[in-house]
Amino acid sequence: HLTEHGPRSIYDTAENQLALDYIIAQLESWGFTEGDRTDIPAYMVQSFVTDDDDYQAFYLKNIIVHIPANSPEPTGEALMFMGHTDSVPMGQGASDDGVPVATMLEAIRHYTQKMAQGYTISNDLVFCFVNGEEFGLYGSEAFMEEFTGFHQVVKRIRFGTNLESRGTSGTLIMFETAANNYNTVKLFCEVNKNVFTCSIATMIYNEMPNGTDFSNYKDFYQGVNMANIAEGENYHTQNDSPQNISESALTQQAQIINRLLDKLGNYDLDSLYEAEENAIFFSYLNIGDVVYNHTVSVVLAVIGILLLIANIVLSVIFKKKNLVK
Repeated sequence: HLTEHGPRSIYDTAENQLALDYIIAQLESWGFTEGDRTDIPAYMVQSFVTDDDDYQAFYLKNIIVHIPANSPEPTGEALMFMGHTDSVPMGQGASDDGVPVATMLEAIRHYTQKMAQGYTISNDLVFCFVNGEEFGLYGSEAFMEEFTGFHQVVKRIRFGTNLESRGTSGTLIMFETAANNYNTVKLFCEVNKNVFTCSIATMIYNEMPNGTDFSNYKDFYQGVNMANIAEGENYHTQNDSPQNISESALTQQAQIINRLLDKLGNYDLDSLYEAEENAIFFSYLNIGDVVYNHTVSVVLAVIGILLLIANIVLSVIFKKKNLVK
């Protein structure tokens, strides 16, 4: 549905709007109300104007979805999932960012249905369908700087997940986090089953000139940034089509959203901010993830040096013995 009218870039205004209309139609079919309501599942359309010297001004819209906590003791805090609705002019954007938008919509449908059947959460849920990512991260910037709805939800968010794509298949990669991420990474690795992750990827990405919507909020929230990267030759081309999307690209994003929501719906989000250091972490042989702090890394380095010295000493001793013989 998102791709059937072709590219939905900010230049393709009619097609861009059709994608937003489809999202709104889905929300309303599930009982969501439009308006600044925090007592029921609701959505708001945030209109904004881009301001960039490199491009003309564009009149764009975000769709912000809010699902209030339904437990007897709500925390007043929120966790957020974000994906962008626009594509580049030369591509249908099935993977970038159609897959995240589709999986976010399915998560909204699934969890509102579960909550209606008695499932409870103490943290509010926010799903941000932001616009204009491809030409300046406009939508996420407008959300962070201008959106005031749902009882100032921008200030109440304590964890953010950004969903992206750099290809049309392959293993989902968690490649970026916020600073002081030790507790966040530990939590992520507790729920992770099939997402590849590595702190080296985070280090390398931080040195690159690239940016995603995560760039606009990683200095404010703890969170994670994820993307598929295989078949990158389809990225930003007409080949980014539904026909080239692998089933795993959908299921992996759906599964990690589901696991994060189940874990964080009643989680003490403030505890993620107690860490004052970054984690060292990596996925290991499809078995799980290894996470440790810098103190452990120093200990491991010392052990490694001692083993190297022992190896050199033993080599010299055995060499002398052989010479004597």
